[in-house]
Amino acid sequence: MKKYNKNMGIILCGVVIATSTQITTLSYALEDDKKQTTIEKNVQQSFNYVKSGVVEVRNEAQLVSALEDLSIKTIDIKNDILLDTKNDISIKGDGKEIKGNGYAIKTILDDYMPKYKWITAYTDTKIDNLKLNGIRISSTEGNNVDIVNNSEINTSTIESLDSDGSILLENVKTNNALISGKKSLVVKSSKIKDSNISTSRDKDGIVKIINTEISGKRYGDAPISLDSGSTELENVKIINPGDHAIYAEGNKESGVKIRVKGILEIDGAKQDAIVLKKGDSSIENPVELYIDGDIKQTGDTYIVKAENEGTYTKVYYDESKIKKVIDKWSNAYYSTKDREGNEPESIVCVNKLVGENAYQTATKVSNEGWDSANDVVIVNSTSMVDALSATPLAKYNNSPILLTQANKLNSETKKEILRLKTKNVYIIGGKSVVSNSVVNELKSMKLTVQRISGNDRYQTSLEIAKKLPNKPSEIAVVNGETGLPDAVSIAPVAADKNMPIVLASPNQGTKVFDQYIKDNNIKKSYVIGSEVAVSNTIANKLPNPERLGGIDRNETNALILEKFYTSEELNNIFVAKDGMKTPEYLIDALTVGVLASKEKSPVVIVGNDLNDKQASLLSKKQPKKITQVGGSGNENAFNKLVNIFKN
Repeated sequence: MKKYNKNMGIILCGVVIATSTQITTLSYALEDDKKQTTIEKNVQQSFNYVKSGVVEVRNEAQLVSALEDLSIKTIDIKNDILLDTKNDISIKGDGKEIKGNGYAIKTILDDYMPKYKWITAYTDTKIDNLKLNGIRISSTEGNNVDIVNNSEINTSTIESLDSDGSILLENVKTNNALISGKKSLVVKSSKIKDSNISTSRDKDGIVKIINTEISGKRYGDAPISLDSGSTELENVKIINPGDHAIYAEGNKESGVKIRVKGILEIDGAKQDAIVLKKGDSSIENPVELYIDGDIKQTGDTYIVKAENEGTYTKVYYDESKIKKVIDKWSNAYYSTKDREGNEPESIVCVNKLVGENAYQTATKVSNEGWDSANDVVIVNSTSMVDALSATPLAKYNNSPILLTQANKLNSETKKEILRLKTKNVYIIGGKSVVSNSVVNELKSMKLTVQRISGNDRYQTSLEIAKKLPNKPSEIAVVNGETGLPDAVSIAPVAADKNMPIVLASPNQGTKVFDQYIKDNNIKKSYVIGSEVAVSNTIANKLPNPERLGGIDRNETNALILEKFYTSEELNNIFVAKDGMKTPEYLIDALTVGVLASKEKSPVVIVGNDLNDKQASLLSKKQPKKITQVGGSGNENAFNKLVNIFKN
């Protein structure tokens, strides 16, 4: 028999017969593990109607019901609300206002990331003084979403899904948010932190950013990414945006127009502050920048890079305020005269990852490529051979490679692990290479530690290969005794292609890998180094071998560059020592290999000068950046490379 409560009405088989004075909402949740239906804890969810069309809400069930109730015009939120429903939520009616009163609508955190809750606006919606944490709000069917009056958008997305609606952010703070508009997007009098503003391919779309400060970015090349429509920036300040502040890429259907009004301040862009990339734009629809106001810059980089300027990109500016240079590829670089910093001399960004020792250089590389890392790979700084095969594994785990001594965890490495908020550590090599005292020290930091090792370097190489996901179809083979420079040269490519680096024994060849090669049905083998390094006898036993070997380590490096980096454009060129005079100096090339792979860029190993083939190949490239990795011997070659791209 069902229980009766005079204040609630009667519950029969999941149906509520409500009293005349109350509206009761029941929600059902399906437990994944038990597959049974349970009734929401708070059964009594009656609204407190302040007046017709205005309700106060205090919990999830009330909020969801009020959002979807066509008759309710205003929702007055009276405390923080956690959204735990598994269903998406709709905002319906003839216009709706949500008064947050400084409270938050939020979702559950899962491993420090929210389970995003999708709310779709099917009516014009105004959000006033509300905090959104882990929420995705999408406007559709031509409706407008206005978020105003001290509202906050944290780890959330605000977007329009069609070409008729608009989004307004006014007097708003964001943190780790994505803001995307199609028809109309206005950001006014707001503070945008670690977030991205973008357009969504609508030729008639308009973006206006007014009296707003933008700092950092969430992902991508820039905090403002444009691929269509018109964008106006009026009195905008952009601070520490990463590589670029504004990134605009054309498309042949719509083109892009950007207009600077008032003052645009850009502080701390690592590369060209504004990039106009031709993309697939046409002559009829180029990427255009109109500088009607003033641009102030802090830093030593160019303010604008315009690809194929005059044809696929165009810049309209006051020559008394901005200077222009053109490179041999018809790209124009603009330098503002209103700057704090040195006027750039090179058309590429120059970067240095140089520490006082190898440990510091490794941490600088890590700091450059990772804000955080769940996993880290650790190798002995003076026993590289076991770590030659580690780069593809590190790339798969998105892990930097850090260094340690054999019996003690290096202090620089320890600090970097703490900064990265690492949870798991892979140690490469046996106890004689990295002792258990290092393992115990890592465990005392509450880290999970896994050692990858074999009886010798060849077995260790095999054990690393077995950790790679998916069945590889290719392998890279280097000499296990003398192939250190060849291994670091091929490492970024191997990591990018999920390709194991196989150590070949001068006496037994790749015997250790015979079964692995058979089990994975390897189709292609890249033999790295000359016949002196890996004999034809060994190479000819491999599946479909192709040799990449020059007269020395530098020419082999150049042949790898020629084979795998065929595009004229390069994101970066990492210049590291070749270890010819001091083999231990190759460690910098090893630690930067994962970062190079992430950026799909080569590691160029050099002595005091560039090899002729290296210089010839690199002079034909268009790098965005050139990075010196470590010092003590590569300075002259690095400077020679930089001079190739001087104005």
